[in-house]
Order: sequence, then structure tokens, then C-alpha cells
Amino acid sequence: MGRLKALLGVEEDWRFSSISEGQKRRVQLTMKLMRPSRLILLDEATTDLDLIVRRNLLGFLLLESLDKRACVVYCTHIFDGLEGWASHLAHLADGSLLRMLPCRDVPELQPNSDAPGFFALVSRWLGEEAGVASEEEAVADVPMAREDAPVSMQASELEWGYHRSRPPILSRLHAVRGILS
Repeated sequence: MGRLKALLGVEEDWRFSSISEGQKRRVQLTMKLMRPSRLILLDEATTDLDLIVRRNLLGFLLLESLDKRACVVYCTHIFDGLEGWASHLAHLADGSLLRMLPCRDVPELQPNSDAPGFFALVSRWLGEEAGVASEEEAVADVPMAREDAPVSMQASELEWGYHRSRPPILSRLHAVRGILS
């Protein structure tokens, strides 16, 4: 457990009521993962985690899979850093399994491939599911600004409110003006 706490940066003196959402997530993950398991189910586990802790968690899960033969089912919408991590992909929609295949059979995920990787692959799959042929087709009706169009935004007299157990809020905004020529 000490190794896992160190990897996730969990401190024993933290009070759950006074730590950030990311710290709470790290405590929850430590509690879930400290007991060895042959099956690890994680749904959006890296939400609220910073880059280093996320990388450490993925490394820990990979070692659990390789060293202890654990099956890790990792559901996510965050694809950064996953290339080479997973052995299989599953595509679920509306409670149904649409695809299940080894990563080695996916051209977009091959090492030394010029293909763009996980994000592009999942975008394509979701586009197909929604009946949109391509990213270009999905944004075809969105008006584009001229490349030379100046963009500016001015704001004055902003006040922010913050409470330990709640996210920051904009408590008062006197003037905001956006200009797109």
C-alpha cells in the first residue's frame, strides 16, 4: 500500500472534507487498488487527476496486469498517453458491445504508424455510430472566422468566490465585451 500511496501522492494526514477533488480521487483509487484483485474495473478513474498522477496510475495498472495477471477494464474519455498501454479495445454503446479487438489488429494504433492514434480512432468510431462520415462533415455547417480576424475580449471588475468544498464561481461580473471582426 505504501508504494501505491507514493505513486498517487496520497498523504495520511489528509482530511477528506478539506482536500481537492483530485486528491479525493487519489484517495478513492488508493482504497480501491490496495487489495490485489484479478479483475479491476475503472470507469473514468483519471477524471480530476493531474498528468503525473495519471501517468503513475496507468503504470501501476500495467504492472498489475503484467506481473499479477490482473484484467484491467479501463473506461475513459481521456486518450492521451494510452498508445501502447492497452492490449484490447472494446467499443460500447447503449449497453451493447459494438466492437472488441486486440490493439495489434488496429492500424491506427501500431507503433511507427503515421495514423493519429486513439483520439482519431475513437472519433471515427463515434462518428460512424452517429452517422457522420468524417470530422470535416461534422463541422461543415460551422461558420469559420477569417484567418486574419482580430479577436479580443475585455472584462472589468471581476470578483471570484471560493469555498473549500465547492468549485470556484464567478460571483459578480460587471462588464464583458467580446469583439470578433
